[in-house]
Amino acid sequence: MSELQFSSDFFDDGSEIARITFSGGAWVDVRKHLTVAERNEMMQEARRLHSRREIDPRTRQGNVVQIQEFDLVAMRMALLKAIIVAWSSSRPVNDENIAAMPEPMAVRIQAQYDRWNPEEDSEEGKASAPASAATSVSGAGVFPMSSVG
Repeated sequence: MSELQFSSDFFDDGSEIARITFSGGAWVDVRKHLTVAERNEMMQEARRLHSRREIDPRTRQGNVVQIQEFDLVAMRMALLKAIIVAWSSSRPVNDENIAAMPEPMAVRIQAQYDRWNPEEDSEEGKASAPASAATSVSGAGVFPMSSVG
């Protein structure tokens, strides 16, 4: 695992841009890192809260349970919108065109972002879920959004 490196004035490094090239000549310029505020905004955009009333059949008493889920599709779109800054296409970089980009291209962009931004497991010091992964509270744990690398 390579160590993340930032200059002593690390605020200058938040907008580092890299070019991802594809066969056929296409390219996409992406930001390598998000700021804390951008990451929080991305998580907020993907977060879904809803409540459900559960009744204990023995006591017939009910409780309201609040459930938090993360919409992985919304999270993925929020990430792509936050990091893509330019591309070789004549179409402008906007939400509509990012949503219309070919799936294999989006997968590769996200996989590269995940390589640039591994999350550390604080207890073991090992790489864990990628920075763009989310936990589904009502589902079965952590689902990385990019399973193809």
